[in-house]
Amino acid sequence: MDTNSPSERARDAEARLAKTLSELHLWQERYRAIGETIPHGIWICDAEGRLTYCSQAILDLLGMTMEQVAGAGWYDTLHPDDAAETERAWNECVHVGQDWVRLHRYKGKDSRYYPALARGRAIRNADGTVREWVGVNYDVSELIEVQDKLHAASAQLTEDLAKLSRLHQLSLVLLRAGNGVQHNLDTALDVAIEMSGADKGNIQIFDALSTALTIAAQHGFDPPFLRFFESVRDDRSACAAAMRSGQRIIVQDVANNELFDDQSRKIMLEAEARAVVSVPLMSSRGMLLGMMSVHFRRPHRPSEAELTRLELVARQTADYLERKRAEEAETTLRRELQHRSENLLAVVGSIARRTLSTSGTLEDAAKALEGRLQALNRANRRLADSGWHKVDLAEIVCAELSMIPDRTSFEGSRMELDPQYGQRFALLMHELMTNAMKYGALSGPSGQVTVSWRVKDDGPGQILRFRWQERDGPPVSAPARRGFGSCLFETIFPQSRVEYAVQGFTYAADLPLERSGTL
Repeated sequence: MDTNSPSERARDAEARLAKTLSELHLWQERYRAIGETIPHGIWICDAEGRLTYCSQAILDLLGMTMEQVAGAGWYDTLHPDDAAETERAWNECVHVGQDWVRLHRYKGKDSRYYPALARGRAIRNADGTVREWVGVNYDVSELIEVQDKLHAASAQLTEDLAKLSRLHQLSLVLLRAGNGVQHNLDTALDVAIEMSGADKGNIQIFDALSTALTIAAQHGFDPPFLRFFESVRDDRSACAAAMRSGQRIIVQDVANNELFDDQSRKIMLEAEARAVVSVPLMSSRGMLLGMMSVHFRRPHRPSEAELTRLELVARQTADYLERKRAEEAETTLRRELQHRSENLLAVVGSIARRTLSTSGTLEDAAKALEGRLQALNRANRRLADSGWHKVDLAEIVCAELSMIPDRTSFEGSRMELDPQYGQRFALLMHELMTNAMKYGALSGPSGQVTVSWRVKDDGPGQILRFRWQERDGPPVSAPARRGFGSCLFETIFPQSRVEYAVQGFTYAADLPLERSGTL
């Protein structure tokens, strides 16, 4: 039983009410402080979606005051592309009273739109109807930016993987034995254009003899361009500059680049080749094999990634060209070796037959055959040392005369002989030297031998005039029978002449030279 008087009860009620109001005020201040200090925006709206409260974070974003936003439909602040659909979804959500979760773009005070994730929950009356909505907006700008970067990185990674796959496919094409050279060069050029983002391009092959680049594959060019750049040596162009330097050349705008002269610039611009990148195709030993060039219709510089991929295509193409040259050289070497072996066997067989048929005894035949084969072997060694290209006539002459150097001499300019003529002169010099030592000038104590040759004009061409002259030896007379030497003199050079004069034996041959001045 309450014994307090009515006045006391009234005072207690007032005290409890004051305490409750104080606590309510404290909580109100707490919530206001929370709303004003957290980075997320807090909002409250009535059941119809009219704003009744926005935290300072939202007001700062919108650049508005609470008086300006109070009572407004919050979807009025959304991006036009979001507003209609968001309003429809909001009305549906209000109707069923479910929680609100949606990503919006809000227009800021700088007229830019900022993405935010809105989450809201209904506050209900005792009868279950919605009284108001309370929610939070989370700024997801950084998340969206990260997401965009991830998407961009993913797209770039997908593109890079596709290009790496394309490079792998090119390597398989270049390794496939059944593909022709033209097909492979065309494929490599297409990949180079794709990797660099170019519009057109060409591949040139370097010819070491003419020191010129010649177009072997092209894509996108018309005859005037192809005729002008058909053979490039020291021209005013990007590919010529890359050939001289051995380095990649990038021309961002042909119209104002000093590498080109007026004529080459005109041809490039008419061909819609406004920018160009030329990459030398180098062998593993640093030798120039060719040039890969890609062209762009507008002034342009490829990105570092595109240039790197272009270099990879150029490396693959250079490796392919080097491999093909090695295969061709090997095939040529095999054929040449077979041909030379057959020729050598034929020569040896002929020497053996003639030696046996002209020698008095087997002992004489064996000794003569051994000397002739040694002479042939000396010539072949010199040819092998030169890679079976050329051998100097002076080396062959000097090798034979060196057996008696004090009574022999020679005089003549440098004269390169091909393998066939090198073998012939080796046999000829051995036979002349052998005859001189057995029967001629060198068989006596005071005889001398002089060998000379010179090149002489002969109408439209030139001839090599070769002379073997003996003197001061025993009396000379023509042989009573035709031995190996006589047969050799007549057959090895049909243009030759022999004289058995009193003063000494003479052998002479006038041999027509090729246009290159060699035999």
